[in-house]
Amino acid sequence: MGESDARGCAAAFAQAMQFRETIRAMLGAMTSKRALRAQWVAEVNQALAWGSGAARLVRQDSGWRLGFSPGSAGPLRALAPIARAIADLAASGRSAEIGKCANPRCLLYFRDRSRTRRRRWCSMAVCGNRMKVAAHVRRHGRNRPT
Repeated sequence: MGESDARGCAAAFAQAMQFRETIRAMLGAMTSKRALRAQWVAEVNQALAWGSGAARLVRQDSGWRLGFSPGSAGPLRALAPIARAIADLAASGRSAEIGKCANPRCLLYFRDRSRTRRRRWCSMAVCGNRMKVAAHVRRHGRNRPT
């Protein structure tokens, strides 16, 4: 049983990594106002099904209540909310304000809700600060007294 569990987890991990690449490709397309590929949409639809479940009667004290029982998709079930978020974003149209961090070493995307829609960094405290320090060093050098 342990070996089949390990194989199942390895397969789920491979699917999760593929799904991550699909999400990055979709966000890149949305950022550059390109159409979404049918294959990406199919992968998101598959991931949405990983979290499906059904209403179920559940005992509560001396009676019953209606509860929700998630499907038995195993570890991939954890990706269903992420699939829902990217699906909601795609459904809102390509005009959604998606941006890619201007730090070339950063892989993050963000939703630009700034007033001017000119946000450049995933985080001003991290990437923005690093990029501004790097620009300052390029302009002024490292003139530190020794």
